[in-house]
Amino acid sequence: MDINRIVAGLDVHKDSVFLCIMRHDEAIIFEKTYGTLTTQLRQMRDDMLRHSVTECAMESTAVYWVPVWNELCEHMILRLANPHFIKQLPGRKSDTKYAQWIAECQKALAAMCEEHFSEQHKRLQTIPGVKERYNLYG
Repeated sequence: MDINRIVAGLDVHKDSVFLCIMRHDEAIIFEKTYGTLTTQLRQMRDDMLRHSVTECAMESTAVYWVPVWNELCEHMILRLANPHFIKQLPGRKSDTKYAQWIAECQKALAAMCEEHFSEQHKRLQTIPGVKERYNLYG
């Protein structure tokens, strides 16, 4: 167990991003909701860096994760979680709880955290120039 490990979970929507930052002992350090404009995503990134986040998992049911990924990719390890797995969990009814659950999964390096993208990945590969810019190979 790495006692210095700080992880984050993001529940990404069209107009909002729910953030939960956790310590190694599962204590919640920080929770907040952000908008999806570039300035708001940069504020979220700065808050995450201020709390020393080194790993982040995010869940998004569409391509809304792409701008979030772009703001964070140079600063920490990122994983895209499988939304089907996240939504199937009983008792998880709020976006804040989803973000917390995603952080817990990231902390545990659960199987639902994927470094390779699923259906969104395949769709994005068909857009000219995107494959090279986002390193979408596979």
